[in-house]
Amino acid sequence: MEKFDERKAILKLILSSKKGVPKENIIEYLDYNNKVKYSDNEVEVFLADLNGQNKVKNIEGFWFLSKE
Repeated sequence: MEKFDERKAILKLILSSKKGVPKENIIEYLDYNNKVKYSDNEVEVFLADLNGQNKVKNIEGFWFLSKE
């Protein structure tokens, strides 16, 4: 069985939304897809990592893909 990659799942969700995605929706999406309950802090770590790699950005509480 393939290991679930939370960062790829987050990027996939954000890519599917032109209006941005709030962190609460990201948590729900990960919970549903991996059948594991994620905490706010866990998801914050994933988002901070993706933000540090310039893959996502936060604008007024909504997450978007970064334009490189």
